[in-house]
Amino acid sequence: MTQPTGQGGTTPELVRAWIARGEDRATEFKLRPTAARKMAVECAGLANSGGGRLLLGIRDDGEVAGCDISRSDIAELVGRIRALTEPPVPVQVEFCRIDGRRVVVLHIRGDISPPYEVDTAAGRRCPVRAGEHNMEASALMRRSLSRVAAAGGERRLPPRLRQLLQRQGRLTAPDYARCCNMSARRARRELVRLVREGRLTSYCDGPHEYFC
Repeated sequence: MTQPTGQGGTTPELVRAWIARGEDRATEFKLRPTAARKMAVECAGLANSGGGRLLLGIRDDGEVAGCDISRSDIAELVGRIRALTEPPVPVQVEFCRIDGRRVVVLHIRGDISPPYEVDTAAGRRCPVRAGEHNMEASALMRRSLSRVAAAGGERRLPPRLRQLLQRQGRLTAPDYARCCNMSARRARRELVRLVREGRLTSYCDGPHEYFC
């Protein structure tokens, strides 16, 4: 079981920077822990999207409210998350204080052995981050995760694609084709390449394939 630690490199300034940036592909806020299965889905989604962090004690609007969960309870929760995921999601725990309030940081690595799946009441899921939400990974995303670990750090994307994502949050191959005045086939080929390199995520919502 991964044990909580206060000896890592997470500083209050770094946590403030994550909060200021808001929830996104790599960051999730929670006021307090929810059910273990829901937490496992959140952690697996982060791990399948290149890794990130889950901040406990933060409201959805970024307000620092603090989280009083004990070290033993957080250790038990991490153990449950790992037991519910296959392979077990790599989680490291740190604590810090922001304006006198305690924040728990769950660091999720995504570079070890994705894809990560979760046993849920509805069956086994392979979640992936779509902005600040979790969606079911597409078949393309699953195959890509099986071949290479998703890239961590800053995602470098073509400028037009980055701008389009900033405006829309997600896009389809036809969206990208219209933006760049190229064929839909060529647009999808480029998007698929970026997914395989770990720079984009891909999921299906009904009949549509989205990239973000």
